[in-house]
Amino acid sequence: ALAFDTGMDISIPDSHRLGDVDGDTHVEVDDLVEIVNHIAGQELLIFEEFDAADATQDSHVNILDATTVINMILGTD
Repeated sequence: ALAFDTGMDISIPDSHRLGDVDGDTHVEVDDLVEIVNHIAGQELLIFEEFDAADATQDSHVNILDATTVINMILGTD
């Protein structure tokens, strides 16, 4: 987490790692399902979820990200 010296106790959590949409520290099928649901318009990803789902880091979440996450899951990334 990032900490700022503002005189107040404020911290911002580290963002999810690429592919880890649900933030559980593992890239698994659950993450892939969230990406596919986002692509299909059934569930919109926000903030850290979107950033983690954007596995290709092109500012879009699409089939290329789903394919990249599949490869992460299979260990062929």
